Amino acid sequence: MAREMKDSGIEWIGEIPAEWDVSKVKYYVECYDGKRVPVDASLRTKGVYPYWGAGSITDYVSDYLFDEELILLGEDGAPFFDDTRPVAFLINEKVWVNNHIHVLKPHKTVESRFLVYWLNNVDYKAYINGSILNKLTQANMNKIAFAVPCLLEQHRIADFLDRKCAEIDRVLEKTRASIEEYKKLKQSVITQAVTKGIRGEREMKDSGIEWIGEIPREWEISLLKYSIKWKSVKGYGQETILSLYRDYGVVIKDSRDDNHNVTSLDTDTYKFVEIGDFVINKMKAWQGSMAVSNYNGIISPAYHVCQIINPNVFKRYFHHLMRNQLYIPEYTRLSTGMRIGQWDLSFDDFRNLPFIIPPMDEQIEIADYIDRKCSEIDTLISKKEQLITELEAYKKSLIYEYVTGKKEVQ
Repeated sequence: MAREMKDSGIEWIGEIPAEWDVSKVKYYVECYDGKRVPVDASLRTKGVYPYWGAGSITDYVSDYLFDEELILLGEDGAPFFDDTRPVAFLINEKVWVNNHIHVLKPHKTVESRFLVYWLNNVDYKAYINGSILNKLTQANMNKIAFAVPCLLEQHRIADFLDRKCAEIDRVLEKTRASIEEYKKLKQSVITQAVTKGIRGEREMKDSGIEWIGEIPREWEISLLKYSIKWKSVKGYGQETILSLYRDYGVVIKDSRDDNHNVTSLDTDTYKFVEIGDFVINKMKAWQGSMAVSNYNGIISPAYHVCQIINPNVFKRYFHHLMRNQLYIPEYTRLSTGMRIGQWDLSFDDFRNLPFIIPPMDEQIEIADYIDRKCSEIDTLISKKEQLITELEAYKKSLIYEYVTGKKEVQ
């Protein structure tokens, strides 16, 4: 028999069981924000205790502030509008907490796990201040609406969701691990093809480069400087703006939702890129962020733009060779700078790297093979990613349906 429902009076909650109350979070927790102590990274002493920031553990330190069951809820910079990432966490261990995450002590009148599930399903648009950095103030946190069943039902719902979410998480973990294996396979296919060829057993020779090893006897080793030339042609500021991804290569900037690169208001200094040019993100070359462009347009002046001038080089082969994992340690070795993850690869250093040149017919053969095999692997990865999207949406919906009482634990 269907349970009787009533309007909660709050749009994002909708209907709830008639016997549930609607209250506010502040009546079920004590706020310990005044006990938080931020410590600059340069002043922290490394240790074993988690150091919590906005939405995650950001470090491990030698001392702790709290040692009890608590709920941590993001204050600023947490992923409040990302349905796939939590903003609330239940902890019960020794931790240090900085001032970017609220510290809440649940009362005995609430099941802590149920409250965490609830806080991870709140529609935070009604509670967030700040146009640049999402911030959940303590005042707004206290206003968060909370649909409250009896304590026994909270326990039942939390137990059920723990069990169901664990099942979903196991599938998600296996699916993500499978994607990583496919990505490794893809890199292995590329590296094998561009360094050994695809024609099976054949006579090999020492390349003379330790990190390259043996190559087919007919292949040559040259230096990049004999095959590429640095370009510094400025655009007119009106061309299509391009961006560069490690995984996808050169793309039109607005073609991807996950492109967070900021375009300068003044694009007059941007460099002109032609189809067939080789573009290098000099600050992320150590990640393999470089590619031959399939587009005309302009790109940030922080990038190197090169013209491939050797007529004996097939550009799609060059694209795959320079992005393969064999070269990554060399890009890392040559990159310099003080800021981790933002090192600078000079063009003069890059152009003196060794370059493997098979005969032209084999370059074309290798490029076609890599494109075909990578397309097959990418299709498999895409299907796995779609499964993850569907599972995450199902998990979110499942939690919402039960914490708002629209479905009942039997």
